[in-house]
Amino acid sequence: MRFLTITIVLFCVLQSHSQTDFNAFKERYIDYRKSSLQDSALLVARKMNKSALAEQGDTSYWYALSMRYLGNPYYSKGNIDSALYFWEISAELFKKNHPEHPDYASSLNNLGSLYSGIYDYKKAEEYFLEAMKIYKKALG
Repeated sequence: MRFLTITIVLFCVLQSHSQTDFNAFKERYIDYRKSSLQDSALLVARKMNKSALAEQGDTSYWYALSMRYLGNPYYSKGNIDSALYFWEISAELFKKNHPEHPDYASSLNNLGSLYSGIYDYKKAEEYFLEAMKIYKKALG
């Protein structure tokens, strides 16, 4: 009986340490972004991305979100090509694995903003309209 109790306790402790707290990553990332600390935000996004891929695979919500988070600091720093790269991947991952999630709409909205910023209004409009449909469906 004692062996079983010790085994269960050990299992619980190991399980709690093996799971990444993705919400904590998200909070730190948002704090850095609000403070305009883009390099720090990028570092957190990379850690989140690596952990999500290792622990949950490339179909997970957190992996798709981390791809968008990787693009945001690049966009803020004026690196449009890198932002576009990560945001397109994020949008594709959300579309494939989480098509009704509001964060999919946020990824599309980011792409719409990017294309609007480079004066491709037709493409921007497509992304904005698709984002609006998803927001309406997801949020009512």
